[in-house]
Amino acid sequence: MKALTIHQPWNWLIAHGHKPVENRVWAPPDHMCGKLIALDAGLRHDGDALHFATEALVQLGQVDAAAELMIREVERNHVRGAVEAVATFVGAVHIDGCQLRALASIGPEVHAMRAHPFAVGPWCWVFAGVRALPEPVPCRGFQGLWELPEDVESAVLAQIERAA
Repeated sequence: MKALTIHQPWNWLIAHGHKPVENRVWAPPDHMCGKLIALDAGLRHDGDALHFATEALVQLGQVDAAAELMIREVERNHVRGAVEAVATFVGAVHIDGCQLRALASIGPEVHAMRAHPFAVGPWCWVFAGVRALPEPVPCRGFQGLWELPEDVESAVLAQIERAA
């Protein structure tokens, strides 16, 4: 299974259904469309994330005082260096809308991601069917798309099967 390392708290926001896109400067490979991908919580923390995330969630009508406190708590105690979730990669859209890579049958939801508050691009990778793991699986992340070690993949898949 391929994996993508994402800084915190962005990975947590994806894992818990608040952020359906991940912004990258590079286009994903075509063969990834429709595939399950592991979302690895990186060791690095984005210090500017709380302010941006709160503004985006307000735009989406998904934040209240309790949610903001939760985001602050997650920012202090988030998972690092572990696979935190899995998702199906459904496509990517370039922020200017001139380029699109997606499944042939993809609907307008991928195109609509260009206007999503979390979509800053230039490439917005779109995820569906995101599932947070009950127990994050420790793993060293890498840049780009990378292959999960067999033991980590087995542990991730076992949790998905138990949760189904």
